Amino acid sequence: VRALLALGMLVTGLITATSAALVDDLFAKMEADVLELVLEAEKAYSTRCSTSLNNCARRNYDECTSEYPNLSCPATELAGEQCGGSLCSSLIDTSISAVSLPRDVANGRNGNPTDEQAIESVCYTRELEDWFQQKRIEDSDFWSNEYNVESPQMFIGTQEGTFRVHPARHSATCGDFDPRSRPWYIAGSSGPKNVVLILDTSGSMAGLRIELLKQAASRVVETLTIADRVGLVHFSSEATVLTTRMVIATEANKRDLLKQISGLEAVGKTNFYDAFQDAFEMIDQTTESELHVDCNSAILFLTDGKMTDPDGVTEDDVVDLVTSEITRVQNELEKPVLLFTYSISDNENVHGFPKRLACASDLGVWSQIIDETLIVQSLTSYYRLFALGLGTESNDDFVAWAEPFNFFPSGVLGTTASAPVYDRTVAPKSHRYSSASLVLPLRCLQSIRLWVSNLKARRPWIELFGSLLLGARL
Repeated sequence: VRALLALGMLVTGLITATSAALVDDLFAKMEADVLELVLEAEKAYSTRCSTSLNNCARRNYDECTSEYPNLSCPATELAGEQCGGSLCSSLIDTSISAVSLPRDVANGRNGNPTDEQAIESVCYTRELEDWFQQKRIEDSDFWSNEYNVESPQMFIGTQEGTFRVHPARHSATCGDFDPRSRPWYIAGSSGPKNVVLILDTSGSMAGLRIELLKQAASRVVETLTIADRVGLVHFSSEATVLTTRMVIATEANKRDLLKQISGLEAVGKTNFYDAFQDAFEMIDQTTESELHVDCNSAILFLTDGKMTDPDGVTEDDVVDLVTSEITRVQNELEKPVLLFTYSISDNENVHGFPKRLACASDLGVWSQIIDETLIVQSLTSYYRLFALGLGTESNDDFVAWAEPFNFFPSGVLGTTASAPVYDRTVAPKSHRYSSASLVLPLRCLQSIRLWVSNLKARRPWIELFGSLLLGARL
């Protein structure tokens, strides 16, 4: 898996939904358009080798530094405060698309990328330019006549961090946006899931490690959507659960979790056993209350040391507990439970147990983190294995929806629909990119309750067969 791509559309203007049937038609149209965009992106990627990097070099417009040729005022739903000059985030250009890169990717001269794959992603997504414009024109009458809105905004984000949006719009800040950390991106690449984090907050984690751990845990929580469930256990001499059950990853619940994560401190010894025992108790409490997602589950376990507590408990006891509980939960839910273990240390002795624990599970993956500055990157990459498993024909029409958010720059409340994209030139399909998304301003609908009743997450079937898991372990 070398890249993930996310595609999106934004519906603007005033929509008045007078019936459930009209809402159904609207959602069906958005999902169909998203899937059409997926096919175009797959086509662009499959022909990337015929794209000349030299010809591509000067054909792209930057989100911050480029002058756009045909700026105009957008629909009211998207317009922010008006400003003077051509570099204004309240104006759009429907004749072009614009590219943005995170600051760490735009690390070359004049803000250009130096990574060859990032450069390639800028170039092959440029091949969508004609389709963007044609699609906007073709659908203009439909959106105008049926819903009194402009044609949707479409965007693409790659695993390298490239983000291309049409129509083009200047960013208010440069280098801050990273599509890979957005909920619509993760949702489209992994589907609904239950996520439990088990985090080491013992004394050895003090200093930079605990701060990076909090950043990583926060990033995991921030990228979840209302289709997901999340719970967190942290441990030192004893284990502590932040919630007795997993919670729906709504914006309000995520804010509560983030506040608690920010207050974590590194102190005490290291007790693996109680941490896992409490984690499985949390899963049981959630499933007994039928609050879980009837899909796949992930347990993320991170430590930087060897077990010291409780007295009389060995690492063998922990392995037996975890393997037996995972088997029991999988049998009860009839869905996979993936175990991701992470060990942070330059001491080889520390890595033995997390590796052994992962390998004892049929669906376990261990990651060795030698450089503690890679904690955030490592812990937040778990969803890529789910992305690999989405590549079956039964998921070809899978579309995920994210919780409503305030769209920039107008502050209008909207939601995104996302769908995975693949490299279909290989077998089995490689999950090369990620998600196709459409954003709808919710105040345009007559009833939020009506909207919620129609926003149902279709559960994908994620099949993680041997070769995919072996590749992840390698």
